Amino acid sequence: MYRLVGGGIVSLTAAAEGLAHPIIMIELDKEVSAVWKTIISDNNQWLAQRILSFNLTNETVRKELAKELKTERDVAFCTILKNRTYHGGILAKGSGLLKFGENGKGILSRWYPGILANMRAKPG
Repeated sequence: MYRLVGGGIVSLTAAAEGLAHPIIMIELDKEVSAVWKTIISDNNQWLAQRILSFNLTNETVRKELAKELKTERDVAFCTILKNRTYHGGILAKGSGLLKFGENGKGILSRWYPGILANMRAKPG
């Protein structure tokens, strides 16, 4: 019997703290799976740098999400981008960019690059 990862906090914490090895996570959503794989990979610094360096505007988000995604890490970044900028963090087709957000900040209201960049597993 398989259980979905959901937020994955228990498995991710165990991996990050080196409390268990191996960690087996099961996620049916390929976009969400790409995020988890990228976070726990040895190359997770790439994702942190991509988040920190991204100039978030409605235009740059639309442009980024319109690109053809070729690699798993590109899928991971775009999934995080959608989660942070779409209404309610909903990834499903038909969901759209926040218009007003918290305190009228629009898509910037849920974009915390420093915090997001630090949510990576420790290597090793």
